[in-house]
Amino acid sequence: MPYGDAGALAGAVARLLADPGHRERLAGAGLRQAAGWPTEEDTVAHVLCVYDELAQPLSAAVRA
Repeated sequence: MPYGDAGALAGAVARLLADPGHRERLAGAGLRQAAGWPTEEDTVAHVLCVYDELAQPLSAAVRA
């Protein structure tokens, strides 16, 4: 739907409210998609690894 189109958003919400089966299919698809995303713990571990890499002193070869 176009960004900022309140009418399109309202129409989509009204269609979802009127169609429980479609809501269930969308919910299922969302759960399947989200299941492949990293967990909070995975994200924190990745960020900490990046911080560790950035905190390492530059080697003499890089400084030259």
